Amino acid sequence: MLSTHRKTSGHGLNLVTGILLSLLAMGSVAVAADNSHPMRFGHLSINDGLSQSNVLAVLQDSDGFMWFATENGLNSYDGYEFRHYKRDRGNPEALGNDFIFDVAEGKDGSLWLATNGGGLANLDRHSGVVRTYRHDVNDAGSIASNVVRRLHVDNDNNGRLYEQMMATAFVAHPYQFPVIGWPSDIEGWTQDDLESHYRTYYAPNNCTMVFSGAVSPEEIFLLAEQYFAPIPRQNPPPPVRTIELAKTGHGFRTREDSIKYYKALRQFLLEHIGR
Repeated sequence: MLSTHRKTSGHGLNLVTGILLSLLAMGSVAVAADNSHPMRFGHLSINDGLSQSNVLAVLQDSDGFMWFATENGLNSYDGYEFRHYKRDRGNPEALGNDFIFDVAEGKDGSLWLATNGGGLANLDRHSGVVRTYRHDVNDAGSIASNVVRRLHVDNDNNGRLYEQMMATAFVAHPYQFPVIGWPSDIEGWTQDDLESHYRTYYAPNNCTMVFSGAVSPEEIFLLAEQYFAPIPRQNPPPPVRTIELAKTGHGFRTREDSIKYYKALRQFLLEHIGR
């Protein structure tokens, strides 16, 4: 379901620019005292048309539009008005769930959405049509769960930089590996590998649960007994025995170190981006 809401007191696309600059400025808070130009923040709320105040992910697409994933639908913003994408019962071309954890742009310009129970959704930004991929117990090639929390795009520069940083920062510890492995690892997976991993790491005896809200320990124990007791206990995962090597390089341990780093970063951006 698609709906729109025009912002009644907006600053147009300047506000979008303000949001982006604010996000970039977050990394240079430490040097604010040395900066003669004060930072200015713009705010968007449900009063401006945002469908819900809990924003779980933010994306600027390749055309410059802003997208906000919330617990009550997907919001697009062009600087003047919001458009809402929500669940529409009985409509196979709409979202299957309004709770959206993450959003990412694909190479073709479409948006991929991670939903809480509605599977993996793909939105055509131009037509507004949503294609949904759900778990199918009869299809081994379907996604593993209808609850999808995070997305990663192979050609995302931030993601690739993070992978390289972790691979460089950790010499011995498994933290050096991406969560699901390198592409060659993924290509070499077998059905037995996946089943063994699932049995070992997704067993109840390897599970830690956190609860909050109006629940009592007695209720939780009853539910745990009902749903987890029938699942067989598995051998625990092998312990990580590797100890990361001591760092010999300099780290950012003081405020002064951070100020020097962010000053250098800002100067680099000014020289190579020009703004």
